[in-house]
Amino acid sequence: MAGIVFSDTELFSNLELTQAVYDLLLSDKQELEVPLFDRDVILAVQQATKVLMQRLVSREPVIVPDVVLQQIVDENDALYRDSNNVKALLEMIGKDYQ
Repeated sequence: MAGIVFSDTELFSNLELTQAVYDLLLSDKQELEVPLFDRDVILAVQQATKVLMQRLVSREPVIVPDVVLQQIVDENDALYRDSNNVKALLEMIGKDYQ
C-alpha cells in the first residue's frame, strides 16, 4: 500500500499519477527494467504524490500515516466481505436520496 489521502478536492487523475510514477521509475533509462519491485513502485507512488499534491488548490489534505493503513484496509475488507454490512450501507446511502 502506498497511502490514503482525504481531501475536499480531486487530488490528481489516475493518469497523472501513473505518468509521474512511470517517469520516476524510468529515471534516465531507455526502458523500465522488469519485473518491477513493490518497494520501488511504492516509493515512486509516494514521491509522485508529494510532487502532485504541491499543485493543489485546496485546504490541507489529511494523509493517513503508514501505521494506520493496514488497519483501514482490514476494516474495509471486513465490511465489504459481509453481505449484510453492504446491504445496510447501501440502504443508509439510499435514504439520503429519498
